[in-house]
Amino acid sequence: MANNNQRKLRKSTKNKRLYIVISAIIAVMLIAAIVLIVVNSKSSDKPEDTTGLTTEDKVTTKAPDTEDAADTAGDSESAEILPVPPAEPTFDHAANISFVPVDGEEAPRYVNPLTGEALSSDLAGKRPVSVMINNIRTACPQEGVSQFDIMYELLAEGGITRLLMLKQDYASLDVIGSIRSSRKYFIDMSQNHDAIYVHAGGSEE
Repeated sequence: MANNNQRKLRKSTKNKRLYIVISAIIAVMLIAAIVLIVVNSKSSDKPEDTTGLTTEDKVTTKAPDTEDAADTAGDSESAEILPVPPAEPTFDHAANISFVPVDGEEAPRYVNPLTGEALSSDLAGKRPVSVMINNIRTACPQEGVSQFDIMYELLAEGGITRLLMLKQDYASLDVIGSIRSSRKYFIDMSQNHDAIYVHAGGSEE
């Protein structure tokens, strides 16, 4: 009888130890899961690193309504004056222009280098024009934007965008506007087309 009681006592003690060990393991796993969730949530709340962005990629936080008043002051602020790059080779507007006619149609003799549309005269040897156009709410609707061949819309500052409009046959342009100031990356876009760049003022950069 005493031996049976001792066996039951040992078995009960063993079961209690096993229960304690299992409970401890479960508790450790729960704590580890909670720690991982907290760490992941904190890392996702961190602001995006912008140290790798260029000056052109970073947008200031100026309010849109103050854009007109502050633009003149911003354009005249001193900035680092970069050396003028050497002249680039002549841009061949007629290069890499191809036209695939629809079955049964004859390919046009002349095409617009910017759009590929058929033309009655050859404009491939002429430089296009690119024009800076205002795009703030108070300047809308703009004047004459439907006359252009290509429109680029890019950020200027504070969430405000400006339009870079390109036209191959600029002699046919009527009234356009309003014309706005330059930004460096708009110049880059214009140079991609070897265009004559039209703007009203701009930053020293």
